[in-house]
Amino acid sequence: MIEFFKKGVFFGLGLFEEGREKIEAFVDDLIKAGEVAKEKRSETIDKYVQKFKEQEKIISEKITAEVKKAIERLGIPTKEDFEKLSQEVEELKKKQKEK
Repeated sequence: MIEFFKKGVFFGLGLFEEGREKIEAFVDDLIKAGEVAKEKRSETIDKYVQKFKEQEKIISEKITAEVKKAIERLGIPTKEDFEKLSQEVEELKKKQKEK
């Protein structure tokens, strides 16, 4: 469920597939404006890709935390809750058979 929300947000921001292409276009614009030397294109792209990845990680962590808070506030059972309950039911079944 959390992955679904993350993908939705990243898709909405256009950060998945188009990320590197946008960075390359941005760097090309910087080169045209004379703010980056053409010889530094690859290095500059790598620098911005690294920053992009760092920001993506920060956003992902924030989304995960917010979704978890929302799930807790709404009282929605987690996968772990279901697994624990299932285990308890199985134990009760075993005890019932033993009687």
